[in-house]
Amino acid sequence: MIERLPNPLPDWKAVEVESTSRMNVWRTLSDIYYPLADGRIILIRAGFETDMASIPRALWNLYPPFDPEYRAATIVHDGIYAAELLTRAEADWALLEAMQAQGSSWWTRNVFWSMVRTFGGAVWAEHTDESRLLASAFCSIIPPTAEA
Repeated sequence: MIERLPNPLPDWKAVEVESTSRMNVWRTLSDIYYPLADGRIILIRAGFETDMASIPRALWNLYPPFDPEYRAATIVHDGIYAAELLTRAEADWALLEAMQAQGSSWWTRNVFWSMVRTFGGAVWAEHTDESRLLASAFCSIIPPTAEA
């Protein structure tokens, strides 16, 4: 089934979240449509649960995980990772590009990219068939041929 895209696409950077009963877990309140450079769209549906940026609590004064400077980019990255929509390397590049599009500083986006390249493999390795299936209920790729 091909998703029907809203026309125009909503601003992917204007994502709203709410806290959940679980510590450091937020839930998206609206769909996110993130355009990849090749024309595909990453769709993160409302209800997706994320920790946003997986930053150790000791560093939250420098990089709070819910900062609007990179919040939407980290949610998109979490969705791509959780459902394994792209390879791990492609997902990490998508984070870097989304952070740049969101206006994150060169320093911040490169710190984040370096950290996910260094430590993201541990998260990726913990995925199971069940966790990918659950994430796929909220995260998908819309091909560039989808009609609006």
